[in-house]
Parts: sequence; structure tokens; C-alpha cells
Amino acid sequence: MKKFLVTLFVMLSVCSSTFAAAIMINDVPPKTVRDQIIVYMATNQGQYVLQDQTENMLKFVLTKDVNNLMFIGYANDTVTYTITPSGKNTVVSLNENVLIYRANGTLFSSQVPNNGNFLERILIELKSYYNGSYRFGYNLTEKYKDGYKISVVPDGACEKAGLKTGDVLITLNDIVLKKLPKKEMGSTALVDMFSSKPATFVISRNGVKKTYEITPKFYEPQYKPENE
Repeated sequence: MKKFLVTLFVMLSVCSSTFAAAIMINDVPPKTVRDQIIVYMATNQGQYVLQDQTENMLKFVLTKDVNNLMFIGYANDTVTYTITPSGKNTVVSLNENVLIYRANGTLFSSQVPNNGNFLERILIELKSYYNGSYRFGYNLTEKYKDGYKISVVPDGACEKAGLKTGDVLITLNDIVLKKLPKKEMGSTALVDMFSSKPATFVISRNGVKKTYEITPKFYEPQYKPENE
């Protein structure tokens, strides 16, 4: 979303669909979630303007100029939240579409930004705020020949299990990390941040492979209901 403008090569191909994802937030009413989304977008994505809203929908738009040697115009990046009640829970879906216009205002193309992982993280942050999350407590620092070097979070699950900053993470639950780009490392395709299920880490330290079975640590939600 921060770099939604695509390259000219991609701009020349027209695509009419949008990226979409959804997540369930437990035991929180839609209005409360809706209000938090507005706060989140103002605080963390302040360049987006709230263009339209209803009880169950929020639409944010960012307009940017497109000006290069082969094309002059502008692009509207639209991010739409749909907030739907589901019993005591709330389902939030998020989609994004970019409309690119020529300088005279005529539509040039409609495209899906390559921001799936970033938009997924927005939903994960939202659910974590309300329901808490399970985290292993490591960060990737740089790609290495066998995988990715990591730094461990103090007092996190990985540190307590014995992992150290500078270890090379080779596989996570049998997924070979060296084959994946760094932007996919935080994807829930690797671990479920809302599950307490242990994960198998295979690391290399000074050329020696070690295997760890690690149970993630639960981090409490920031949200506190008003009646507590």
C-alpha cells in the first residue's frame, strides 16, 4: 500500500479484479472495530483520506501523480474495509484497487497492487489489538546462503528455547526459507499468529544444524472492554 504505484510494464496490462482478504475478530461488536480502523488509518496510514463511510463500510483513497518519460497522469489507490457482524464476533474484509488515469482524466487501467502480504498484516494487527496473538519472537535480518539470519526478541519464545541472534533459520515447519523472498517471511502461510501450536525451527549456528520445537508466547490484547 505504501508503494502502490506499479511499474510501467505492469501498468500496460489491464486487470479488473481487486486484492481481498478477511479476518474474524472475536467478541467485539462491529461499531467498536469500525472506530478503531478509523484511528488506525489516521495514525499509521495518514496519507489516506476517508472518502466514504456507512455503518458497515469504510473507503479510504490516496491520490498520487504519475509522471515519467512515457506516461503523465495520476492514480487513485482505494482501500475498502467491510465490517460485518457474525453473532458476537465481527468479520473484517479488506480489498484494494488502483485506478490509473491519463492527464485528461480518462481511465487508463484498473489494477491490483502487489500488496497482499502488507494488507494481510493490517488485518493481523487489527485482530491482535482485540484478541491478542501468539508470537515466536524473532526477526529476519538478512538473507544467507542457507536461509535467513535472525535476531531474537528479548524474553521471547525463541530466546527462551535457546535460539540466538545471528543464527541462520533454514526451515520453519519444513518450509525451506532460502527459496522464499523476505517479503513472504511474515505471511501466515508460515505460522498462524492466532494458534498456540508449536513450530519446528531448524537453524544453523557456526555451521552446525540444530532443531528446536518451540511453543509461541501469547501476547495480551491492547483492547480492554469498557465494562472491565
